[in-house]
Amino acid sequence: MKDQKEQAKKVADEVADRSREIWLAGLGLFSAIEEQGSKLFNEFRERGEDFVKEGEKIEKKGIEYGKEIKDGLEQRFEETRTFVEDKVSQAMDAMGFNGGGRKADVEDLTAKVDHLTKTVEELTKQLKKEKKTATKKKSTRKKS
Repeated sequence: MKDQKEQAKKVADEVADRSREIWLAGLGLFSAIEEQGSKLFNEFRERGEDFVKEGEKIEKKGIEYGKEIKDGLEQRFEETRTFVEDKVSQAMDAMGFNGGGRKADVEDLTAKVDHLTKTVEELTKQLKKEKKTATKKKSTRKKS
């Protein structure tokens, strides 16, 4: 029996030793994961910061490029507007609208046309009223 007790104690001691080794290995693993996790976390944070910085650089370049395009378009628009104004002015000069009272003649004719249009509208209204009145008189004569 003594052998069995000794053997049982020996097995129990070995199990205890193995358990302690497993427990220590678990602690070591936990410690390594914590250490590596912190390193990975810091590395990922730094990469994120770098990524944001790169994004800001790209955004800035995009804004600058957009401003250059906008400025170029504004300049081309102004050049085109000036060109068209010059050509229109030259054409008006060639037709005599910019000198010799032609412009005043055109304005005078425009005013006369506006006056005639207004007069025609008034006469049209008056004719419609007279037509209604005549229609009413015919209706009342037929009824009598």
